[in-house]
Amino acid sequence: MERAGSRRGSEDKPRAPTTARGKRIMKEREPKIVENNKNTIFLSGSTANKDCNDLLRDLLSMRAPMGVRRRFRDREANPFVDASELEFLSQRVDCSLFCTGTSSKKRPSNIVIGRMFDGQVLDMVELGIDLYLGLTDIHSPKPQFGTKPALIFEGDLWSNDTIFEGCKSILMDFFRGPTITAMAHASLRYCHVFYAVGSEDLQTRRILMRTYYLCTSRELEEKENVKKLHQESCGGITIIPMGPNVDFTLRRTRILDRSEMAAAMRRQRAKKDPSKVPGVKNAEYDELGREFGTVYVDRQDLDKLGLRRFKGLRRDRSESGEEGDGEESASE
Repeated sequence: MERAGSRRGSEDKPRAPTTARGKRIMKEREPKIVENNKNTIFLSGSTANKDCNDLLRDLLSMRAPMGVRRRFRDREANPFVDASELEFLSQRVDCSLFCTGTSSKKRPSNIVIGRMFDGQVLDMVELGIDLYLGLTDIHSPKPQFGTKPALIFEGDLWSNDTIFEGCKSILMDFFRGPTITAMAHASLRYCHVFYAVGSEDLQTRRILMRTYYLCTSRELEEKENVKKLHQESCGGITIIPMGPNVDFTLRRTRILDRSEMAAAMRRQRAKKDPSKVPGVKNAEYDELGREFGTVYVDRQDLDKLGLRRFKGLRRDRSESGEEGDGEESASE
C-alpha cells in the first residue's frame, strides 16, 4: 500500500494561506533582491550506518543554527531514486540545501549533497565514504559558535574538469556559512581543505576533505595542550588537525549546464529608489526605517480667507473717499 505522504510530488501547488501568520510566512519565502541565509536539512534513512549518522551529526553542528535534522520514514531515502519526499520536507522547513545519508549493499556509506530551487532539486552529488574521522575522534580545540570557515580547493581538476567544477559550486554553497559583509580576525578559526584526485582516464574521481583549526601564536603559548598538537605555522597562524576528515569517492552526479545555472541565478530587478514605500504614493523611509508621507495641497486664495471683521472696518477706502469730496463741495 502506497503511503499518502509519498504522493506529494514537486508538481503539487502549495495551499493558499488562510491565516495572517500563514500569509506572513509565505511572504517571507517570496523571492527577494537580497536573499536570506541558506538553511540545510539533514536527512538520514533507516538504512544509514554509523559513519553516515556521525558525519551528518558533525556537519549539523558546524552548520548550526542554519541546520535542521530529520529522519526518512522510507527505507530508500536517496533523492536520485525519488526526490518527492525530500522536496516536500524542504519546503516545509524552508531549506534550500540538503544532505542525506543512506547505506546499501550496492552503495555503502552513501552521502548526497545538493541544492534546491523553487521547491525542486536543482543539482546534487553522490559521495561514498571511504575513510571518516569525526570531531570526537581527533582531540584538538573546536571552533566556537558563530565562527566562519575558510574554504581551500587544491588541485587543477577543480577548474579543468566539468564534474569537479559542479561539485566545487555545491561544496562552496554548503560549507561557506552565513553571508556577511565584514568579518573580524577572531571569527576565522578553522578551514576546510578539499583535494581533487582523479585517475588518468577520470573513471575514478575522489575528493579528500581535511579540516584544520586555526590557532593564533598567543593561544599557542597560553595553552600547553594546544602547543603539543601544532603541525605547521605560517604568518602567526598555527594549523591543527580538527576533523571531520573524510575520503569521498565520487559516484552519481547531477550537474547543471550554463543555461540552467543562469536561469536559477536570475535576480529580481532592483527598484530605482529603495527608500520609497512600495505601493504607496509620496511615501518614503528615513534612515531609521520610519515611514513618512508628503501631502500636496493647492495654493490657498487669501481673498477668501475667513478672518474676524470689526464693525469699524467694514467700509472700503473708496467709499470713504467719495463721502469726503461731497462734504467739501457743500461747504463751498
